[in-house]
Amino acid sequence: MAKPDRFPGFFYEAAYIEKYYAVNGWFSLLLADGRIHHFMPEDPDEFLQWLKKNNVFGTESDNG
Repeated sequence: MAKPDRFPGFFYEAAYIEKYYAVNGWFSLLLADGRIHHFMPEDPDEFLQWLKKNNVFGTESDNG
């Protein structure tokens, strides 16, 4: 089964995300064009799982 390129409710494809930093459900994502995009998904754990399944490098913190 193929992985979806886009997470529901999120504009960018996984391949366009260079890396991420997650704190308390907020995600700061470095995009391929150098811009930073901030995103707070309804289900942070599901979004994190999607990032990992798509091999996006990142770091998480639960205490900011």
